[in-house]
Amino acid sequence: MSRLTVILTHAVARVAAITFRKPADDSSLPISGIGRTEAMAYRDARGQSMTDPDWSEVECRLRRSYRSLKAAVADG
Repeated sequence: MSRLTVILTHAVARVAAITFRKPADDSSLPISGIGRTEAMAYRDARGQSMTDPDWSEVECRLRRSYRSLKAAVADG
């Protein structure tokens, strides 16, 4: 994982913690952050050459990420 990916993952997790009033150190939140960050990196790596199957892959990654976020928010 690149340094930028790590930074973005932590930023996404922090925003989720604030949004859903979870502790900032909640270990379940970065999991969803990783999924979102990986989806962004996938999209960014392909740039203007994104195809329909690429967009489907981004959608799958985001759906997994949001399922993780939903589970994290439901806990506690």
